[in-house]
Amino acid sequence: MLPDGDFKNTLIPIINSYMRKSMAITTNPIHNPPKEVVAEAIQAMLKIINKDRGMRDEAILLLKLKEYQINKLLIYLLKLMLET
Repeated sequence: MLPDGDFKNTLIPIINSYMRKSMAITTNPIHNPPKEVVAEAIQAMLKIINKDRGMRDEAILLLKLKEYQINKLLIYLLKLMLET
């Protein structure tokens, strides 16, 4: 908890605004993030998935995928989540 005072009074509205904006994708059914945001999310997730061999292996095992299908599936799923 923050102590009462100017710092808290300044910080709380900023945090509240950030939380509302960051949750817009889940609370607003017609929210469509900018294409740049979608592209950045895809690149970030590809970087994570490509670094984590365990994630890739598990996806291949569970989803019966070929190695080359992982990135295509990831891009499809991220677009589905972010753009709908």
